[in-house]
Amino acid sequence: MKLNKGITSGLIILPIVIIIILYFATKKTTIDFLHNDSFVISEFVDKADGGKSLLKLEKGNDKLSLKFTLRDGYTYPYAGIVINKADYQKFSLNDYQLKLKVEASDDIRLSIRFTQFIDKYSKSEDYNTLPIFIKTIGLHKGENKIDVAAKNINEVPDWWIAKNPKAASLVNEVPLDNTVQMWIFCEKNSAVPLDKEFTLHISEFSLEGGTYWPYILAFLLIYGIIIFIYIKISAPKESAEDVKIVLTPIEKIETEDRLPKFQSEILNYIGSNYRNSNLKLLDVAQSIGLSKKTVSDILKECTGKNFRQYLNFIRMNEATRLLKESDLQIAEIADAVGYNNIQHFNRVFKEIYDISPKSFRN
Repeated sequence: MKLNKGITSGLIILPIVIIIILYFATKKTTIDFLHNDSFVISEFVDKADGGKSLLKLEKGNDKLSLKFTLRDGYTYPYAGIVINKADYQKFSLNDYQLKLKVEASDDIRLSIRFTQFIDKYSKSEDYNTLPIFIKTIGLHKGENKIDVAAKNINEVPDWWIAKNPKAASLVNEVPLDNTVQMWIFCEKNSAVPLDKEFTLHISEFSLEGGTYWPYILAFLLIYGIIIFIYIKISAPKESAEDVKIVLTPIEKIETEDRLPKFQSEILNYIGSNYRNSNLKLLDVAQSIGLSKKTVSDILKECTGKNFRQYLNFIRMNEATRLLKESDLQIAEIADAVGYNNIQHFNRVFKEIYDISPKSFRN
């Protein structure tokens, strides 16, 4: 069918106009924490937990300066900043990129953490029901630029899962729309010793909003279908004599028959990739070609554990072997089995074996 020029122009211009409208209508506003009165930045130090660490926070027009010294007193000394809405309302991190420009006085490890409110589970009066998401990043002496998607700050501490077993299957699906607080802090580890003064100057600290491309892609899909139907309806009809019917047999695949194979593929994939500190349930699902829920259900059925529990199980098995049979440092072992945070490794090890890695080796 040949369309006239007016219709052709309309079909081209209409989607362009709608895409432009959708782009600006769905694009999220960038949040600059250094110049936004809707958010409050406060000191975050272990004194509230009985610790003795020192922190001095200075707020300038265009930067934050933190001078801190971690000291013995609390089991895991820490110091940094906490960010929340001035009116204490929740805020969204969904589809946001966290951007930081930090000048560090020494090589140091920086932790980014936030809490979310889970509908129908979390309780405002019980802080322990708010899931914690963490990502630790190494900084070098001098200027550092950090650009990380909020969805990739996704490590949930095992102690939180242990306290909230009913929410274990929920944390992988949290939409990040109900953020309660965010922290930027340092805690004691091999890169951050006690009784040494560190300085951080933060000259950029913002959340850069993305665009809801799924809505735009959905529009293009629907628009394409409508145009396809319009062309088909407008096309000349074929006579009955011109119509040929072709029947193609379709093989029915029974998923149930492949469950043992899926189990093997899932376990083999995790066994081959557990050293990857960023390994997620989504990675396993995509590699096998199943949904995250299906992978989680199969894993639970064949191991009795959810994804995070099983991942920690095989990591800890390898860690105990290396502690017994190798001369590697504990920090090297933690890294070798998929933990880029020695403190987190120590916590998980002690939760599972009720003893520290150092005591286990001795």
